[in-house]
Amino acid sequence: MPNIFRHIIDSLWPEDSVLRRNRFYLTLSGFILAIAWPPFPLGFIALIALIIPLDVISGKKFGPAFKSSYLFAFVYHLFSIYWIAWVTVPGALAAMALISLYTAFILAIYSAIYRRFPVPAMALLPFLWVGMEYFRSLLEIAFPWPNLSYTQHGYLAFIQISEFVGDLGISFIVVFFNILLWRIWRGKNRFRRAGLALSAGLIICLPTLYGAHVLGQAPEDHDGPISVALLQGSVDLETKWDPEMKEFNFRLYDSLAKAAPPVDLLVWPETAAPAYLLGNFRYTRMVSQTARKVKTPMLVGTLDFNRLSDSTYEYFNAAVHFDSDGQHRPPYHKTKLVPFAETVSYGDYVPWLVNLSLGWSDFEHGRELKVFENDFGNYGTLICYEVIFPEVVNQYIRDGADFLINITNDTWYGYSSGPYQHAVMAVFRSIENRIYIARAANSGFSYFVDKYGRMYNKSGLYEQVILTGNLYPAGELTTFNRTGPVLGRAGLLIIGLLSLILAAVWIKEKFWH
Repeated sequence: MPNIFRHIIDSLWPEDSVLRRNRFYLTLSGFILAIAWPPFPLGFIALIALIIPLDVISGKKFGPAFKSSYLFAFVYHLFSIYWIAWVTVPGALAAMALISLYTAFILAIYSAIYRRFPVPAMALLPFLWVGMEYFRSLLEIAFPWPNLSYTQHGYLAFIQISEFVGDLGISFIVVFFNILLWRIWRGKNRFRRAGLALSAGLIICLPTLYGAHVLGQAPEDHDGPISVALLQGSVDLETKWDPEMKEFNFRLYDSLAKAAPPVDLLVWPETAAPAYLLGNFRYTRMVSQTARKVKTPMLVGTLDFNRLSDSTYEYFNAAVHFDSDGQHRPPYHKTKLVPFAETVSYGDYVPWLVNLSLGWSDFEHGRELKVFENDFGNYGTLICYEVIFPEVVNQYIRDGADFLINITNDTWYGYSSGPYQHAVMAVFRSIENRIYIARAANSGFSYFVDKYGRMYNKSGLYEQVILTGNLYPAGELTTFNRTGPVLGRAGLLIIGLLSLILAAVWIKEKFWH
């Protein structure tokens, strides 16, 4: 048998029975954590899914711990974000491989410290984890989608503390709770186990009691001063991007706009106008006429471009606000692009990647956020997965947005879990800033969410519908808005310091021992 096949078989099914068993447990744990995500109502599973991985890796040297952790992380991401492959298989594999490295790295750091200092290592692990999740929101390869916090979206009372600690604070608690349960399971001292059990109960119950109090005081009436209509056209991708069907898209949304009741704002989803709208006089006139006919401002998802001085072009995923008289404002260009789907990360340094036809687009990042000011209120626009970046939302609020509009086109992901997962992100952004958000999706899910994370007037998937809802303007800045992701920044700092310390120890043992 060729050596390469023997290595593959040994890696998948090693002769060592203990190693074989551990790999099975790590694989199973990764799968279990993945099903804590929507559409399954199993968020509580995340509270126990790290117990076995912790038991397997704790005390291993950095290298073996990294390998074990990578297996667990890759399986988790394979089953939780598999739907990226609906758009780009290379992008999906790149995302899974890369973000699994992050998880494996911080778990390996934890395990290396645990070998000598078990209690400090366990105390540091929640910080390491949220530091890793925060790091995933940075740089051009930012993809903070798989944060543990989002598995807890259904427990509204529990996540109300996000107004103080953000979604990373929920991830912190989830990791801490797993550690406590693991030590209860492995502990031998009855009194210590009782103390750990009490601690585990408190870190879940105290936030939940606070949240229950907040929700108990929250008004249920959604009759607000700002009325919005969301137009969910549910246009399939083949029709949407067929050059011969472009006018169909404009006629469809014209008919939906005319059928909507009187509101302050009409919202078309992401790329509902599937053209470079402002570069085509005919299409621009069609949308302007729609706004004039219904006498209502409209936010329209579309594409846009700029011509540069060297006669080349840069292209953008965009949104344009049309006033009720048909005049349009300068467009908003999406600032956060999906890596290796909407753009090639660091394409300036690896230009050959840009030229490969692997299913990704080549959009440019927008350069600034834009608040559209109106008599009925000021709003910011979040295009697609920009909603998963807390600091983008924080900045919008500081810039004067009274409410937010999230437009998206999740049709790319079919009936996979992608649309279900994406739909829960706005819940956290609304709680973190105590702000109303209206979400318009081409195929669903469209809905409104109030400042307590409660969805209302939610559409179904692949349903052509007009949703109307009322919103209130934002109030005072929350603690999280003023401080930002402090836990994440602290965790990232700790990761950096521990990495330097472990590197110095390794160099000393390797060369000076």
